[in-house]
Amino acid sequence: MPAPEASVPRDATIALAAVELRRSEIKAVPVGAVSGEPWFVQPDEAYRVQLAQAATRTEAGGVRRGFKVGLTSSGMQNLLGVTEPDFGHLFADMEVKNGGTLNPREFILPRAEPELAFVLGARLGADRVLPEDVIAATDYVTVAIEVVDSRVRDWKITWTDTVADNGSSSRFVLGGTRVYLADAAGTLHSLRTELVKNDELVGKAPLSEVMGDPIASVCWLAETLWRFGIQMQPGDVILSGSPCAATNLLPGDHVLATIESIGSVSVTVDDERKGTP
Repeated sequence: MPAPEASVPRDATIALAAVELRRSEIKAVPVGAVSGEPWFVQPDEAYRVQLAQAATRTEAGGVRRGFKVGLTSSGMQNLLGVTEPDFGHLFADMEVKNGGTLNPREFILPRAEPELAFVLGARLGADRVLPEDVIAATDYVTVAIEVVDSRVRDWKITWTDTVADNGSSSRFVLGGTRVYLADAAGTLHSLRTELVKNDELVGKAPLSEVMGDPIASVCWLAETLWRFGIQMQPGDVILSGSPCAATNLLPGDHVLATIESIGSVSVTVDDERKGTP
């Protein structure tokens, strides 16, 4: 397909693509890739689509809860042909309580990932952010599950599509155990992460799979957001990225994520067949 003519107002196209993706998320009905017809969103426009969605959500009363980092492993970067991670926004209505239940009707093709979450106690953001800056700004870390769900049909995405689609983020669950980062920072990269679905181990990897160390992921996020004029605030939740592959979620599935020395967190997908004769 040819690119759109130069006369097409790109600001309007970007705004319409953002509306389409948000509508898809609300209705849980997939759409075509925004990198293709009729939007032809370009890589340098992808974050503009995401930020337009975030602004609309905030104007409607949504409360920002933090950010997620994706594409933190070399395997995922190679798959999409990129050399750096991406980010997405987290909102309060995306949070599910530990041990809670997901309504399958609210998703298209959801997947679960285990992650280390950072909860900030101070502002964080600058042209250059060092690991010691992250440690000083972090109140505590805990284990988390991120539920990702592409609004693009059948997960047929490019980097542009997932960025525009808020990093394919959908829900997140935080564990109840709080660990002070300063107490764990030295060994953080070596901690084992496990993802169990329906009592079967479906993922296992050390946190070093997240850019060598999840702290490096938060450094990248803080510097990248700063370039967009965004500074992370006290109370923000930062999902630093998954060290292992996501697992598909179906009605009735129960997933448990555990990070060595940090804790565990779980969530269940409601089985709508329960109670059916």
